[in-house]
Amino acid sequence: MTEHTIWRDYCPRCKKDVEPVVGDAWSKATFGHRLVCYYLIDRGRGSPVLKKFFDTVFEGVLLPDFWVAYNAVEAAVRQCCHAHLLRELEKTDLQNDSEGWQAFGKVWRRLIRDAIRLRKRPDFSPPRYARRIERIENRLAHRLDRDGPDPDVRRLLKRLRRHQGDLFTSLHRLDVPYGRVGTWQRSRAALESLMLRNVIGRAQSATRISGRTRL
Repeated sequence: MTEHTIWRDYCPRCKKDVEPVVGDAWSKATFGHRLVCYYLIDRGRGSPVLKKFFDTVFEGVLLPDFWVAYNAVEAAVRQCCHAHLLRELEKTDLQNDSEGWQAFGKVWRRLIRDAIRLRKRPDFSPPRYARRIERIENRLAHRLDRDGPDPDVRRLLKRLRRHQGDLFTSLHRLDVPYGRVGTWQRSRAALESLMLRNVIGRAQSATRISGRTRL
């Protein structure tokens, strides 16, 4: 078993989409900040599941991974996760070697990584780096205006245009991270490990009960 046994996602280690191998592993939604990580386990992944948690306007910072269900969530501040976007570009690279896509992926990776490097500077603040932020925003607008015949280029451009206003929120606010990083990721990994052990434990218990029943 691997760390992605209990959820459906693209695994950058395996370079492929993965499916849970545990029969009763459900889809999940994860919410958290640097101190607390919340899980909501449900059989679905759509907006009705999120509305069970976000029953009012979310006053914090929402870091969606471009999953369409998050569009139904009303949030005060949004920042699309850069790590998820970079993984999507990497994933598509493995499936599409066309010249149009490769050029598209190259310029977008450079743009996102430039934004991340700027945000990670120890002395970063929006006023201090206002001109560099403006240049990044101008590069974003320029890239969004360019179309291409490749289906993957059109697919990603549609998504990026929809979230244009949420791609670089972290460059304008110090309280907004550029992605799901740091303590939040560690707490999520620890909780997912615990969930996996619980799922395996239930499966093993069911096997033992079934064996005793046969005896």
